[in-house]
Amino acid sequence: MKKFYYLLVVLGIMLVTIIACEKSSIGVDELQTLQKVEVLSAKVEVSSRAEKSDICHWDANSGEYFIINIADAAYDKHIAHGDHAPATYYKDADGDGYGNVIFDGVVCEAPAGYVLYNGDCNDDDSSIYPNATEVCGDGKDNNCDGQIDEDCIGCTFDNSGGQQVTIDLSFLNYTAQNSTNSSSLSIEMYDILGVGTPHTITNTNYAESTLILLIFEDDGQGGTRIFLANSGTITINSYTNFSGRIDNATFVEVTIDPNSFVSTPVLGGETRCLDNYIFEVE
Repeated sequence: MKKFYYLLVVLGIMLVTIIACEKSSIGVDELQTLQKVEVLSAKVEVSSRAEKSDICHWDANSGEYFIINIADAAYDKHIAHGDHAPATYYKDADGDGYGNVIFDGVVCEAPAGYVLYNGDCNDDDSSIYPNATEVCGDGKDNNCDGQIDEDCIGCTFDNSGGQQVTIDLSFLNYTAQNSTNSSSLSIEMYDILGVGTPHTITNTNYAESTLILLIFEDDGQGGTRIFLANSGTITINSYTNFSGRIDNATFVEVTIDPNSFVSTPVLGGETRCLDNYIFEVE
């Protein structure tokens, strides 16, 4: 009788063990399934966040733009209603439309003095910015390509020959008639130069120079083109009959303000060259 009782106890223990193992096995499967669902949900949530973008949305009540985050599916509709993407702006100190210093952060509207385009290699000079027209003879890299006066027609001097001109004398302002092309040469000196010594011509602006050489040329349409020498040398041989010579001189086309006398190089202007150019008073 006792043996039978023990047998029932052993069988009961085995049955409980089998049931417990089965329940334990089912629990693991369910846990794995739940984990897979959680991972899938996380992936869907990340994907959903990645399909959103910032946009500058107009708020009619405040009269201002605000950056909001919207679903990409609604992006085109916002753009169609006048919203726009935030942008990075650049400080434009010289007002030429191109900036240099980056604004810290992206905003909906340009702060005062900032613009959308950058790349200005000299933000203190409004004649210098990307893709600007190169001004021949101004000694600047106008278009920010790393080159100065590229594609400008310069002067090549071979130091041969000479040209005789006639000069009509007036007080410190001598005008010479060039017999070869109906142009006139004006020499203005506001300092007395030594005789027999070549003096370097380094004009950058008519208003600021004390030694000025100008060529006035008939443009064929009733007007006059002006060329200012910015390089070369002039030698005065005598002040009695005012004679001398000009060597290796390059003249750039300019306009001169009649009130301030400030000269400005002409965009796309031409150059003129004088080499071994001899002058004297008759």
